[in-house]
Amino acid sequence: MMRRARWPQAAFTLVELMIAIAVVAVVLVLAAPSFRELIEMQRLRSVNAQLVTDLQFARAEAASRQVPVVLKPGAAAGANSCYTVYACSDAAFGTADCNCNCANGAGNACVANAKVQEIRTVVVASSTGVQISRPPNDLGAAEEVRFDPRTGGAQIKYRPTDGGPIPPNWVGAVDTRLIRDTNVTLRTLIAPSGRPSVCAPLTAVSGFQSACAAN
Repeated sequence: MMRRARWPQAAFTLVELMIAIAVVAVVLVLAAPSFRELIEMQRLRSVNAQLVTDLQFARAEAASRQVPVVLKPGAAAGANSCYTVYACSDAAFGTADCNCNCANGAGNACVANAKVQEIRTVVVASSTGVQISRPPNDLGAAEEVRFDPRTGGAQIKYRPTDGGPIPPNWVGAVDTRLIRDTNVTLRTLIAPSGRPSVCAPLTAVSGFQSACAAN
């Protein structure tokens, strides 16, 4: 009678299994910061892309509605940030009859009167790690960007700094940045023509120029 040879079965010992688990744990710990940074950068790009899209949308809505349309950034509850897009038939910036505050939330951002109509309010939660803000030192900081329905051009209401006049061709700016590292910033410039452009002036961000110049 012939007997079949039995080959020894390979298996992990308990010690080998524990070593393998420890190695995997170390790899995960080392990879976690990079993975988190990757997610944050994707969120930064996404929020900035939405801001640029809404600036273009506001410009198009001004032409469509034949009334000025405004994009106004602000701060919401906690560390959240926000902006509101609204139509305003008043000729002046920020009047009581035509003033919106995105901190009041979608549907409640604008005062109730015939001169103003809320179109869109966007709130960026601090839990995303991203924040929309004014540039540091208020350089070109846009409190409001108003699009002319006839030309598509942008009028910028600036946050007062030294009380001096703002040049007519001065460019407005709104920042999208990481909360944990505000040097990681995408700066959206709004030219007098109404066209937005994006740069990364403080820290290199792939796909964006460091030199900021409005188109």
